[in-house]
Amino acid sequence: MEPILQTVFAVFAVSPGEGKTLCMEGERITLRDSGWEDASQADSALSPTEESSPIRPLEEECVYLLEGELTFQLDGQARTLQRGGYLMAPSGVPQVLKNEGEKIARMLVIVTPSGLSA
Repeated sequence: MEPILQTVFAVFAVSPGEGKTLCMEGERITLRDSGWEDASQADSALSPTEESSPIRPLEEECVYLLEGELTFQLDGQARTLQRGGYLMAPSGVPQVLKNEGEKIARMLVIVTPSGLSA
């Protein structure tokens, strides 16, 4: 009898400096796509006093704040994250990120399904 469900694991590793970097209105995003269809990864940085453009993503976004402080406007409600904070934003919810701190805010972003591929 053959297994009903077979799971295939693939190793994905990215070294510092690898990936494609984009700069958009004060935000620097480095795409680190695994090639998997179900998720994309990126690290992102937002300069002090900078704000991202308003978006309504098609993907769910999980954000882990590595450095700094960020204010997220999600569907009109403000939520502030500090270093080590985690936020999950559902797809289709309008959002804006703003760095109101004095230092660069760096974050790890994982989206599903994959949507950050360039």
